[in-house]
Amino acid sequence: MTDWKGFKPNDAGCRYKRTLQARIEMKKLLILLFASHYLSVCGQSDTADVPDIQLERIHCAHGHICCQVFCYCCSDSLQFFRHLGPDYSLTVYPENDGLTYNQYIGETIAGFYIANGWREDTLNGGFNKEIYVNPYIESTFFDKHLTSRINAYRYLDGRLYTGPITDTLELSFTPKKIRGYLPNGQAYYTSEKLTVIFRANCQNGMVQGRGVLCGLIEGFGIYTNILLSECNFENGEIVGICKNWDLNSIDLEIKNGKIYSFEEEYDYFEFIKLLELTEVTYTKDSSDWIQRTTYVRNKETGKIKERTEKK
Repeated sequence: MTDWKGFKPNDAGCRYKRTLQARIEMKKLLILLFASHYLSVCGQSDTADVPDIQLERIHCAHGHICCQVFCYCCSDSLQFFRHLGPDYSLTVYPENDGLTYNQYIGETIAGFYIANGWREDTLNGGFNKEIYVNPYIESTFFDKHLTSRINAYRYLDGRLYTGPITDTLELSFTPKKIRGYLPNGQAYYTSEKLTVIFRANCQNGMVQGRGVLCGLIEGFGIYTNILLSECNFENGEIVGICKNWDLNSIDLEIKNGKIYSFEEEYDYFEFIKLLELTEVTYTKDSSDWIQRTTYVRNKETGKIKERTEKK
């Protein structure tokens, strides 16, 4: 029996039953798949297979314990830290070219370079022998006591230098001008950077003859240098009379490394006479002075008073 469209009533029920049964079978299959995957994961051992690493322990100074913590004393067993130290092979310099080389060594670096500038001795090589600043200048005047223990040699391109030298450097200078007062009433001063120039001559790397130290000064036209100190050198050593002119004996200011005078003297040659002069006499092979003479000028009368000390 069919309806007016040829549809059999029993076909709908059968088709619904088949669809429902197929869905049930699919759910069972999915449950089975999830269960098998879970069992395979949970059934694995929770460990990692690490290969056994054996460290060779040879000539250990403190026993094998320190080898396990990479101690430096195990020099033949572990090379772990070798790259952190300096490579001494980099300090091997040419020895047959007639030139002098400076060697340097640090915590992690090493090497060599051709000698230029000041150096402690004339022996080729040797670690950290370069003198990085002028060895004779510590203040605005020459003081043999500060330089007597240094044998300074001047090099140019690996050879002992012969000829004139000019070194420009900055010094810390404290003018005797009160800058203010502390809460307790005590006056205080401030230091300034002063540019100075060292001029001398070298013979085979050593300073010989007259050497001078000058400062830069403004306000006197073409005269832009003022003499601060003068002495005589023999083989790099200060000998004889050393003359020092005291900047603090005049009213001045330091600005941008230069000297500006507040004195009422505008003639350069008369102005330099205002500076207090001290003459210090040194003997050879000794840093001690044997006589010190200071010429003090009376600002009111202009007269010079001499004061001498002897040892």
